[in-house]
Amino acid sequence: MCAPECARPTRTLDVAKTIFRREGARGFWRGTSGALAAAFPTVGIYLPCYDYALEWLISERSMSEGSAAAVAGAGSRTAATLCVAPLELARTRVLATGRGTGGIYGESGGRAFVGALKQSAIVAGNGPSGYLSAVRSAWTGVGPTLARDVPYSAMYWYAVEKCRTYLGGDVAGHRETRTVQELAGINFASGVIAGAVVATITTPLDVVKTRVQIRDIHPTNFASSTESAPGISKRGVVGELMAVARNGGASALFAGWGPRAARAAPTGAIVLVSYEVVRTQFS
Repeated sequence: MCAPECARPTRTLDVAKTIFRREGARGFWRGTSGALAAAFPTVGIYLPCYDYALEWLISERSMSEGSAAAVAGAGSRTAATLCVAPLELARTRVLATGRGTGGIYGESGGRAFVGALKQSAIVAGNGPSGYLSAVRSAWTGVGPTLARDVPYSAMYWYAVEKCRTYLGGDVAGHRETRTVQELAGINFASGVIAGAVVATITTPLDVVKTRVQIRDIHPTNFASSTESAPGISKRGVVGELMAVARNGGASALFAGWGPRAARAAPTGAIVLVSYEVVRTQFS
């Protein structure tokens, strides 16, 4: 009985067609300002911390390269995630509102992104502990985000270092003997392989993180929402995973694995290559 325009798309191509039909080509770039706002501090904290931690763990703690990469990746990602959690929350909500390029509150660009941060505070900002609740609400979903990003980073950097070693020797320990072109090629291939594989494996945790961050949004009128929708569950990461599996099975747990892997592969490669090029030029 549902009209075609209100049917919920489930396949990647169907989602793309729905976005284009409802919002035009600009709809694919919804949330870009939020993504950039979160990306700059994330990369600025994440990669330097990983680099220094990796070298310290290998030289001072005599850890193997693979183990050091996993520990350094997990630790640096934890620090970055905690610092930019409110920005990630706002970005996710702007993407999830379905309000087109106008974002929430009918605004666009950065104003919609700021509006999402305000909405996070409004949702939990009432009562005697309003200010504390507002601050806590800005970190909504930080637990599931850490549950997704920490194992992702540990596995990603372990895979990257193994790929680097396989493709061209110990790149991390012998950067000075490599040309910029050699470093770029090795890092690009390593980033693509590690990003695609690990993103696919950690898709269930990404599903849970997204559900937690948007579950207190009124699906029909987010802009006017001032409190959580009635009956909203506050399940934790494990509870949410079990609920998704119970209601939709394995296919629900891995919903969107294709687009996630397709995004993670080039993103990881580009960030890795760019960082290594800059590092080589200024070291």
